[in-house]
Amino acid sequence: MSFINLSFFLNLAWYLPSILIAFVGIALAILRWRYHPKASAAALAAYALLLITQMISIGFFFWLQFGGGPDSTYHNHVTQVLRFSGLALSVVGQALLLAAVFGWRASPRPAQTLAPTDQL
Repeated sequence: MSFINLSFFLNLAWYLPSILIAFVGIALAILRWRYHPKASAAALAAYALLLITQMISIGFFFWLQFGGGPDSTYHNHVTQVLRFSGLALSVVGQALLLAAVFGWRASPRPAQTLAPTDQL
């Protein structure tokens, strides 16, 4: 295996925890859909966006190492565009996760007050 291939797979290994968490989140959102449809929809959208972001990053690293494009100016431009779009997708995904976790909670019930008993 050449150095470039080994380097690509080492870079890919850094993304595996995030990819696994995204797949688990998608599975949990689908399994819990019946009980919490709004929160599950937001969580499903969030994890899907985060997974798409990871896949775009992996594709970009693959393109850089095995295809590359014409010159370094082109690489810089593509890198900036992908960083911005990846950041935007991540922010939207994290906002959707916050909405899923905290957005549809029932308001707390007021504590019942018991009538004081007369004890003398």
